[in-house]
Amino acid sequence: MSNHVAHLQLGSPTQNFALIMQPEAQLIRDDVIVSFLVLEQRLRMSEKNVDVGGGKHEPNRTLLGHITS
Repeated sequence: MSNHVAHLQLGSPTQNFALIMQPEAQLIRDDVIVSFLVLEQRLRMSEKNVDVGGGKHEPNRTLLGHITS
């Protein structure tokens, strides 16, 4: 398949995001949902690692939290 079968609809402060699937994706629905969940979990873990490590919010720190000069 060269066309997108699903996309993410961004949420708002009062509404969660949604996975929107094309009707032709019904045959692979389970695969699409599992793939989405895996990617979402990887993104959450990546963000958590950055937040815990301090690399994103603190100057002179790596993603693992080591201080650089």
